Amino acid sequence: MIDAENHRIVYANPAAFQIIGHPKERVIGAVCHSFICPAEVGKCPITDIGQSIDNSERVVIDARGERVPVLKTVVPTITEGRKYLIESFLDIRERKQSEQRLLSERLAAIAELAGMVGHDLRNPLQGIAGAAYLLRNESLSPKERNELLQLIDDGVRYSNAIVGDLLDYSAEIRLNLEEAAPKSIIQDAIKAVKVPESVTLRDLSEDHPILRVDLNRMRRVCINILTNAIDAMPEGGEITIASKRSGDSIEIAFTDTGSGISEKAMENLWKPLQTTKAKGMGFGLAICKRIVEAHGGSISVASTVTKGTTFTLKLPIEHAHGCEPS
Repeated sequence: MIDAENHRIVYANPAAFQIIGHPKERVIGAVCHSFICPAEVGKCPITDIGQSIDNSERVVIDARGERVPVLKTVVPTITEGRKYLIESFLDIRERKQSEQRLLSERLAAIAELAGMVGHDLRNPLQGIAGAAYLLRNESLSPKERNELLQLIDDGVRYSNAIVGDLLDYSAEIRLNLEEAAPKSIIQDAIKAVKVPESVTLRDLSEDHPILRVDLNRMRRVCINILTNAIDAMPEGGEITIASKRSGDSIEIAFTDTGSGISEKAMENLWKPLQTTKAKGMGFGLAICKRIVEAHGGSISVASTVTKGTTFTLKLPIEHAHGCEPS
Protein backbone atom coordinates (compact mmCIF):
# COMPACT_ATOMS: atom_id res chain seq x y z
CA MET A 1 0.00 0.00 0.00
CA ILE A 2 1.36 3.44 -1.00
CA ASP A 3 0.60 6.85 0.45
CA ALA A 4 -0.64 8.76 -2.61
CA GLU A 5 0.61 12.09 -1.20
CA ASN A 6 4.30 11.28 -0.77
CA HIS A 7 4.51 8.04 -2.85
CA ARG A 8 5.99 6.12 0.08
CA ILE A 9 5.23 2.52 0.93
CA VAL A 10 3.26 2.09 4.16
CA TYR A 11 2.54 -1.64 3.97
CA ALA A 12 3.72 -4.73 2.06
CA ASN A 13 2.70 -8.36 2.49
CA PRO A 14 5.11 -11.34 2.61
CA ALA A 15 4.65 -12.06 -1.12
CA ALA A 16 5.86 -8.56 -1.99
CA PHE A 17 8.97 -9.01 0.18
CA GLN A 18 9.65 -12.30 -1.56
CA ILE A 19 9.48 -10.74 -5.02
CA ILE A 20 11.74 -7.78 -4.34
CA GLY A 21 13.99 -9.66 -1.92
CA HIS A 22 14.53 -6.74 0.47
CA PRO A 23 13.86 -6.82 4.24
CA LYS A 24 10.89 -5.04 5.77
CA GLU A 25 12.97 -2.15 7.16
CA ARG A 26 14.33 -1.43 3.67
CA VAL A 27 10.87 -1.45 2.06
CA ILE A 28 8.50 0.28 4.48
CA GLY A 29 8.88 4.04 4.16
CA ALA A 30 10.78 3.84 0.87
CA VAL A 31 9.62 5.69 -2.24
CA CYS A 32 7.63 3.22 -4.36
CA HIS A 33 9.74 3.92 -7.44
CA SER A 34 12.84 2.70 -5.60
CA PHE A 35 12.18 -0.86 -6.72
CA ILE A 36 10.98 -0.15 -10.25
CA CYS A 37 13.32 -0.42 -13.21
CA PRO A 38 14.43 3.16 -14.05
CA ALA A 39 13.13 2.81 -17.60
CA GLU A 40 9.68 2.00 -16.19
CA VAL A 41 9.41 4.98 -13.83
CA GLY A 42 6.97 7.60 -15.03
CA LYS A 43 5.11 5.26 -17.36
CA CYS A 44 2.04 5.36 -15.19
CA PRO A 45 1.64 8.46 -12.97
CA ILE A 46 0.02 7.64 -9.65
CA THR A 47 -0.60 11.14 -8.35
CA ASP A 48 -4.14 11.34 -9.73
CA ILE A 49 -6.10 8.56 -8.06
CA GLY A 50 -9.16 9.52 -10.03
CA GLN A 51 -7.68 7.90 -13.13
CA SER A 52 -8.50 4.38 -14.19
CA ILE A 53 -6.86 1.38 -12.58
CA ASP A 54 -3.42 0.54 -13.95
CA ASN A 55 -3.08 -3.07 -15.12
CA SER A 56 0.15 -3.50 -17.03
CA GLU A 57 3.48 -5.27 -17.08
CA ARG A 58 6.38 -3.73 -15.18
CA VAL A 59 9.89 -4.71 -14.20
CA VAL A 60 10.94 -4.78 -10.52
CA ILE A 61 14.59 -4.75 -9.49
CA ASP A 62 15.17 -7.21 -6.64
CA ALA A 63 17.82 -7.17 -3.92
CA ARG A 64 20.35 -8.90 -6.22
CA GLY A 65 19.85 -6.32 -8.93
CA GLU A 66 17.99 -8.78 -11.16
CA ARG A 67 15.02 -7.76 -13.27
CA VAL A 68 11.76 -9.41 -12.22
CA PRO A 69 8.85 -9.08 -14.68
CA VAL A 70 5.55 -8.53 -12.86
CA LEU A 71 1.95 -7.76 -13.73
CA LYS A 72 1.14 -4.58 -11.81
CA THR A 73 -2.39 -3.64 -10.78
CA VAL A 74 -3.13 -0.31 -9.08
CA VAL A 75 -6.36 0.39 -7.22
CA PRO A 76 -6.93 3.87 -5.68
CA THR A 77 -8.65 3.97 -2.30
CA ILE A 78 -9.38 6.36 0.58
CA THR A 79 -8.94 5.28 4.19
CA GLU A 80 -9.79 7.60 7.09
CA GLY A 81 -9.82 10.56 4.73
CA ARG A 82 -6.34 9.80 3.37
CA LYS A 83 -5.60 8.73 -0.20
CA TYR A 84 -3.76 5.46 -0.84
CA LEU A 85 -2.85 3.31 -3.79
CA ILE A 86 -3.02 -0.43 -3.41
CA GLU A 87 -0.46 -1.94 -5.78
CA SER A 88 -0.49 -5.65 -6.50
CA PHE A 89 2.40 -7.42 -8.23
CA LEU A 90 2.05 -10.84 -9.84
CA ASP A 91 5.37 -12.54 -10.53
CA ILE A 92 5.26 -13.57 -14.21
CA ARG A 93 8.81 -14.89 -14.57
CA GLU A 94 7.64 -18.41 -15.40
CA ARG A 95 5.21 -17.10 -18.00
CA LYS A 96 7.91 -14.97 -19.59
CA GLN A 97 10.30 -17.91 -19.65
CA SER A 98 7.62 -20.05 -21.30
CA GLU A 99 7.00 -17.32 -23.88
CA GLN A 100 10.73 -17.12 -24.57
CA ARG A 101 10.97 -20.90 -24.97
CA LEU A 102 7.97 -20.86 -27.31
CA LEU A 103 9.53 -18.05 -29.34
CA SER A 104 12.80 -19.96 -29.57
CA GLU A 105 10.96 -23.10 -30.67
CA ARG A 106 9.05 -21.13 -33.30
CA LEU A 107 12.24 -19.53 -34.60
CA ALA A 108 13.90 -22.94 -34.71
CA ALA A 109 10.91 -24.36 -36.61
CA ILE A 110 11.00 -21.43 -39.05
CA ALA A 111 14.74 -21.94 -39.55
CA GLU A 112 14.21 -25.67 -40.15
CA LEU A 113 11.36 -24.98 -42.56
CA ALA A 114 13.40 -22.36 -44.43
CA GLY A 115 16.30 -24.79 -44.70
CA MET A 116 14.14 -27.59 -46.04
CA VAL A 117 12.29 -25.33 -48.48
CA GLY A 118 15.60 -23.95 -49.70
CA HIS A 119 17.07 -27.42 -50.07
CA ASP A 120 14.04 -28.86 -51.86
CA LEU A 121 13.62 -25.89 -54.20
CA ARG A 122 17.29 -25.66 -55.05
CA ASN A 123 17.33 -29.01 -56.87
CA PRO A 124 14.56 -28.27 -59.41
CA LEU A 125 15.77 -24.69 -59.83
CA GLN A 126 19.27 -25.90 -60.65
CA GLY A 127 17.76 -28.30 -63.19
CA ILE A 128 15.71 -25.50 -64.73
CA ALA A 129 18.73 -23.19 -64.88
CA GLY A 130 20.88 -25.90 -66.46
CA ALA A 131 18.25 -26.77 -69.05
CA ALA A 132 17.71 -23.10 -69.93
CA TYR A 133 21.46 -22.66 -70.44
CA LEU A 134 21.69 -25.71 -72.74
CA LEU A 135 18.68 -24.56 -74.77
CA ARG A 136 20.76 -21.62 -76.01
CA ASN A 137 22.81 -24.13 -78.01
CA GLU A 138 21.45 -23.86 -81.55
CA SER A 139 22.94 -27.21 -82.55
CA LEU A 140 20.50 -29.19 -80.40
CA SER A 141 18.28 -31.68 -82.15
CA PRO A 142 14.48 -31.37 -81.77
CA LYS A 143 14.50 -34.44 -79.51
CA GLU A 144 17.19 -32.96 -77.21
CA ARG A 145 15.34 -29.65 -77.10
CA ASN A 146 12.09 -31.37 -76.13
CA GLU A 147 13.86 -33.34 -73.39
CA LEU A 148 15.25 -30.13 -71.91
CA LEU A 149 11.84 -28.46 -72.10
CA GLN A 150 10.34 -31.47 -70.31
CA LEU A 151 12.99 -31.12 -67.63
CA ILE A 152 11.97 -27.49 -67.14
CA ASP A 153 8.28 -28.46 -66.98
CA ASP A 154 9.01 -31.14 -64.38
CA GLY A 155 11.08 -28.72 -62.29
CA VAL A 156 8.33 -26.09 -62.33
CA ARG A 157 5.69 -28.69 -61.44
CA TYR A 158 7.73 -30.02 -58.54
CA SER A 159 8.52 -26.52 -57.23
CA ASN A 160 4.85 -25.60 -57.43
CA ALA A 161 3.97 -28.76 -55.47
CA ILE A 162 6.31 -27.72 -52.65
CA VAL A 163 4.70 -24.28 -52.43
CA GLY A 164 1.25 -25.87 -52.64
CA ASP A 165 2.00 -28.22 -49.75
CA LEU A 166 3.13 -25.31 -47.58
CA LEU A 167 -0.04 -23.35 -48.33
CA ASP A 168 -2.31 -26.36 -47.88
CA TYR A 169 -0.83 -27.27 -44.52
CA SER A 170 -1.08 -23.74 -43.11
CA ALA A 171 -4.47 -22.79 -44.58
CA GLU A 172 -7.86 -23.42 -43.01
CA ILE A 173 -9.60 -26.41 -44.58
CA ARG A 174 -13.07 -25.65 -45.91
CA LEU A 175 -14.76 -28.66 -47.44
CA ASN A 176 -17.03 -28.77 -50.47
CA LEU A 177 -19.14 -31.84 -49.67
CA GLU A 178 -20.59 -34.12 -52.33
CA GLU A 179 -22.15 -37.57 -52.23
CA ALA A 180 -19.94 -40.42 -53.40
CA ALA A 181 -19.58 -44.17 -53.02
CA PRO A 182 -16.36 -45.55 -51.47
CA LYS A 183 -15.53 -47.47 -54.68
CA SER A 184 -15.90 -44.39 -56.89
CA ILE A 185 -13.55 -42.44 -54.61
CA ILE A 186 -10.98 -45.24 -54.77
CA GLN A 187 -11.30 -45.75 -58.52
CA ASP A 188 -10.85 -42.03 -59.13
CA ALA A 189 -7.62 -42.07 -57.10
CA ILE A 190 -6.30 -45.22 -58.79
CA LYS A 191 -6.65 -43.56 -62.21
CA ALA A 192 -4.29 -40.78 -61.07
CA VAL A 193 -1.58 -43.14 -59.82
CA LYS A 194 1.03 -44.80 -62.02
CA VAL A 195 1.10 -48.42 -60.84
CA PRO A 196 4.24 -50.35 -61.89
CA GLU A 197 3.81 -53.70 -63.58
CA SER A 198 5.53 -55.33 -60.59
CA VAL A 199 2.72 -54.17 -58.28
CA THR A 200 -0.65 -55.93 -58.15
CA LEU A 201 -3.54 -53.73 -57.04
CA ARG A 202 -6.76 -55.34 -55.75
CA ASP A 203 -9.74 -53.05 -55.21
CA LEU A 204 -12.27 -54.74 -52.91
CA SER A 205 -14.01 -51.53 -51.88
CA GLU A 206 -17.82 -51.42 -51.99
CA ASP A 207 -20.43 -49.10 -53.48
CA HIS A 208 -22.22 -48.59 -50.16
CA PRO A 209 -22.86 -46.78 -47.94
CA ILE A 210 -22.82 -43.39 -49.66
CA LEU A 211 -20.55 -40.79 -48.07
CA ARG A 212 -20.53 -36.99 -48.10
CA VAL A 213 -16.96 -35.91 -48.70
CA ASP A 214 -14.86 -33.32 -50.44
CA LEU A 215 -14.02 -35.41 -53.51
CA ASN A 216 -10.88 -33.51 -54.52
CA ARG A 217 -9.38 -33.60 -51.04
CA MET A 218 -10.33 -37.22 -50.36
CA ARG A 219 -8.88 -38.16 -53.73
CA ARG A 220 -5.64 -36.50 -52.65
CA VAL A 221 -5.60 -38.53 -49.42
CA CYS A 222 -6.05 -41.81 -51.32
CA ILE A 223 -3.43 -40.88 -53.93
CA ASN A 224 -0.91 -40.07 -51.22
CA ILE A 225 -1.47 -43.37 -49.42
CA LEU A 226 -1.30 -45.36 -52.68
CA THR A 227 1.88 -43.56 -53.75
CA ASN A 228 3.52 -44.28 -50.40
CA ALA A 229 2.53 -47.94 -50.70
CA ILE A 230 4.07 -48.20 -54.17
CA ASP A 231 7.26 -46.47 -52.98
CA ALA A 232 7.51 -49.01 -50.15
CA MET A 233 7.62 -51.86 -52.70
CA PRO A 234 10.49 -51.05 -55.10
CA GLU A 235 10.80 -54.74 -55.97
CA GLY A 236 7.06 -55.17 -56.42
CA GLY A 237 4.27 -56.50 -54.25
CA GLU A 238 0.56 -56.27 -53.67
CA ILE A 239 -1.81 -53.50 -52.57
CA THR A 240 -5.29 -54.42 -51.33
CA ILE A 241 -8.00 -51.81 -50.78
CA ALA A 242 -11.11 -52.81 -48.85
CA SER A 243 -14.04 -50.98 -47.27
CA LYS A 244 -16.55 -51.98 -44.62
CA ARG A 245 -19.18 -50.39 -42.44
CA SER A 246 -18.36 -50.01 -38.76
CA GLY A 247 -21.29 -48.60 -36.79
CA ASP A 248 -21.98 -45.06 -37.98
CA SER A 249 -18.71 -44.94 -39.90
CA ILE A 250 -17.06 -46.59 -42.85
CA GLU A 251 -13.50 -47.89 -42.77
CA ILE A 252 -11.33 -47.90 -45.88
CA ALA A 253 -8.11 -49.91 -45.49
CA PHE A 254 -5.06 -49.73 -47.77
CA THR A 255 -2.76 -52.71 -47.18
CA ASP A 256 0.61 -53.20 -48.88
CA THR A 257 3.24 -55.94 -48.68
CA GLY A 258 6.12 -53.47 -48.63
CA SER A 259 9.06 -52.78 -46.35
CA GLY A 260 6.95 -51.52 -43.44
CA ILE A 261 7.59 -48.53 -41.20
CA SER A 262 10.29 -48.55 -38.52
CA GLU A 263 9.44 -47.72 -34.92
CA LYS A 264 11.47 -44.51 -35.11
CA ALA A 265 9.71 -43.36 -38.29
CA MET A 266 6.34 -44.26 -36.77
CA GLU A 267 6.91 -41.77 -33.91
CA ASN A 268 7.06 -38.85 -36.37
CA LEU A 269 4.75 -40.22 -39.03
CA TRP A 270 2.10 -37.49 -38.82
CA LYS A 271 4.46 -34.58 -38.21
CA PRO A 272 5.26 -32.14 -41.04
CA LEU A 273 8.87 -31.85 -42.20
CA GLN A 274 9.46 -35.51 -41.37
CA THR A 275 10.25 -37.79 -44.30
CA THR A 276 12.44 -40.77 -45.12
CA LYS A 277 12.31 -40.05 -48.86
CA ALA A 278 15.10 -38.40 -50.83
CA LYS A 279 12.62 -35.90 -52.32
CA GLY A 280 9.75 -34.10 -50.64
CA MET A 281 9.28 -32.15 -47.45
CA GLY A 282 7.19 -34.61 -45.47
CA PHE A 283 3.89 -32.73 -45.65
CA GLY A 284 1.93 -35.54 -47.34
CA LEU A 285 0.65 -37.56 -44.39
CA ALA A 286 0.35 -34.47 -42.18
CA ILE A 287 -2.00 -32.91 -44.74
CA CYS A 288 -3.90 -36.20 -45.15
CA LYS A 289 -4.50 -36.31 -41.40
CA ARG A 290 -5.85 -32.75 -41.41
CA ILE A 291 -8.18 -33.51 -44.32
CA VAL A 292 -9.59 -36.69 -42.77
CA GLU A 293 -10.09 -35.01 -39.39
CA ALA A 294 -11.82 -32.07 -41.11
CA HIS A 295 -14.38 -34.64 -42.30
CA GLY A 296 -14.91 -35.69 -38.69
CA GLY A 297 -12.95 -38.89 -39.24
CA SER A 298 -9.61 -40.39 -38.30
CA ILE A 299 -6.63 -42.05 -39.94
CA SER A 300 -4.54 -44.80 -38.34
CA VAL A 301 -1.68 -47.07 -39.33
CA ALA A 302 -0.44 -50.54 -38.42
CA SER A 303 2.89 -51.75 -39.76
CA THR A 304 5.40 -54.56 -39.45
CA VAL A 305 8.91 -54.04 -40.78
CA THR A 306 9.61 -56.22 -43.89
CA LYS A 307 5.99 -57.43 -43.98
CA GLY A 308 3.87 -54.43 -44.88
CA THR A 309 1.64 -51.58 -43.75
CA THR A 310 -2.09 -50.88 -43.46
CA PHE A 311 -3.48 -47.35 -43.45
CA THR A 312 -7.12 -47.15 -42.35
CA LEU A 313 -9.43 -44.21 -42.98
CA LYS A 314 -12.49 -44.01 -40.74
CA LEU A 315 -15.12 -41.60 -42.05
CA PRO A 316 -18.55 -40.81 -40.59
CA ILE A 317 -21.49 -41.79 -42.77
CA GLU A 318 -23.50 -38.83 -41.52
CA HIS A 319 -22.73 -35.17 -42.28
CA ALA A 320 -19.11 -34.32 -41.49
CA HIS A 321 -18.57 -32.05 -38.48
CA GLY A 322 -17.97 -28.36 -39.07
CA CYS A 323 -18.10 -28.60 -42.88
CA GLU A 324 -19.99 -26.55 -45.36
CA PRO A 325 -22.20 -28.54 -47.71
CA SER A 326 -21.88 -27.82 -51.41
